Amino acid sequence: MGANIMRPPHCPETHRPGKGNPRVDSGASTEATGPQHAYLGGMSQNMQQQRKLARSRRQRVIGGVCGGIAERYGWSANGVRLVFILSCLLPGPQFLIYLAMWLIIPRSEY
Repeated sequence: MGANIMRPPHCPETHRPGKGNPRVDSGASTEATGPQHAYLGGMSQNMQQQRKLARSRRQRVIGGVCGGIAERYGWSANGVRLVFILSCLLPGPQFLIYLAMWLIIPRSEY
């Protein structure tokens, strides 16, 4: 591989070999800086705050399955219920899946 690699004109200089690309330059710093570091930090905090899937005790109407799904993903419980009810209008085993989830998903501790 030679140093005269043809790059498209829209490719910035930093992505060219020998111009500060950490994948190519062996002398580049391996520390994360700038927005990438902040994003990675936020991602790890977000992963720590994620909840396990459990049937809700607070958003419960029948079995708490739709409320638990809504709490787990940060959605509206009524929106999840509406999607479930609308999906029951389509052919398929939606009601049986709801019953199976009611049996399989553990109840929330609080």
